[in-house]
Amino acid sequence: MKKLSVVFFISVVLNTFVFPSSEGDFIHNYLERTRTCRNGTITDNWGYLIFDGQGKCAYSRIPRTLAEYIDNELDTGRTIDDVCITERGNWFCVGDKFGGVGYPDSMWAQIHEFLQQGDRVTCATFNDYGEWIVISDNHFASSDKSIQKVMRKASKEFGFIRAAAITNSAGIIIAESGFRRIGDIPPDLHDYLKNKQRFDIRYIKFTERGSWLVTDGYSRYDYSLY
Repeated sequence: MKKLSVVFFISVVLNTFVFPSSEGDFIHNYLERTRTCRNGTITDNWGYLIFDGQGKCAYSRIPRTLAEYIDNELDTGRTIDDVCITERGNWFCVGDKFGGVGYPDSMWAQIHEFLQQGDRVTCATFNDYGEWIVISDNHFASSDKSIQKVMRKASKEFGFIRAAAITNSAGIIIAESGFRRIGDIPPDLHDYLKNKQRFDIRYIKFTERGSWLVTDGYSRYDYSLY
């Protein structure tokens, strides 16, 4: 991730649906039909994934190993809270269990440390350069001192850190009452968060080409696709 200046501004019979259409058509049509989104993840190269607010998941062109993992977890009744997919197709899932492909060993070591402390890990995100962020119900940590500094500032200014997302060029920290970005997030997302936010946001996902998704962690959402 490029070290850029930091600027702040105030989840039918089956559990999964797979659509053969383009990713943009997929996410738009699914959300238009369900009108609910708990969380998800979007990428430029490895598809989209949506957890609606009714315990179901829809995805298009995500890595095969991730699709198999999600199908198995939901079929056995386990919950997936958050998913990260990198532009090289590596991924990690946080929930009742943890699973992933290509994630940094140091990120897993941090997750294990939090679990040993009795924490509940709620978010783990990483990029193709090995940078990562892990958030629990009591702590947060990252691979990089500069990212950790941003998180400390966000916590001090806006309260408890809820979640985060990082791409290969930027990142965003989501706290209780505000956000702090690392690098340049999509301009439309910046404008939305600053001027058009309609609900309390828990998750934010975005891509380098400018697509983004925000949700409240329950059912409400907004998005823009390119």
